[in-house]
Amino acid sequence: MTEKDIARKLKVYYYGAMIIAVAVAGLCYYLFPKYGLYIDPLQTSGIIISYVVITYMLISVAGGLWWFGKMIKPLKKREDQGRYIEYTRYATIRLCVIGLGLILAISAFYLLKQQTMIYCAAISAVGLVFCKPQEGRIQLDLVDDGD
Repeated sequence: MTEKDIARKLKVYYYGAMIIAVAVAGLCYYLFPKYGLYIDPLQTSGIIISYVVITYMLISVAGGLWWFGKMIKPLKKREDQGRYIEYTRYATIRLCVIGLGLILAISAFYLLKQQTMIYCAAISAVGLVFCKPQEGRIQLDLVDDGD
């Protein structure tokens, strides 16, 4: 398995998360008003949903990027093919965790009609952009820099 193969495989998850986010936005835009799905953001349930989405988004973006960096550090010292498999697994988990935050924030925006959720979705989208798999980045991640 090469860096090119890993990048190709991870791009499926990356673009899949983006496509799912766009599909969720389209479905929510169409279905929520049609069926009257709306929660007042000042009610207890609206406040709880807001806090859960904001907390998840903050933890998933910062924690996901930190966790990934921590997990790939031991992979830099290995020379076997197993490190590519583990790198792919860790990168997939990172993409799924941050992508879920994007999907939750988009859904919460349509459910609550609260602009804060758009900002949360934007932060998650930027975090997802930082995770975009590229062959050069994978090579840099797996090169031992002497730490």
